[in-house]
Amino acid sequence: MRVSLKIRDSGEYEEENTKKLQFGRIPMVGEYIAISNSVNWYKVVLVLHTPYLTEFDEAEVWCVKTTLTAAVKATEF
Repeated sequence: MRVSLKIRDSGEYEEENTKKLQFGRIPMVGEYIAISNSVNWYKVVLVLHTPYLTEFDEAEVWCVKTTLTAAVKATEF
């Protein structure tokens, strides 16, 4: 699936923080993703499916930067 990933580190989403990536499936709201081998993790907060013809996107996914510690803490039950 071709996805336009919009990343927010802090503040508002900016055009330069948009990445075009290939995923095996479209990420779902509430999931955590990593887009490289770096320590940066992102939480998916919004998914917009774009079934109309676009240059690249099948979905737009908005993410907020988080840490592994915060992700693990959020999943503890």
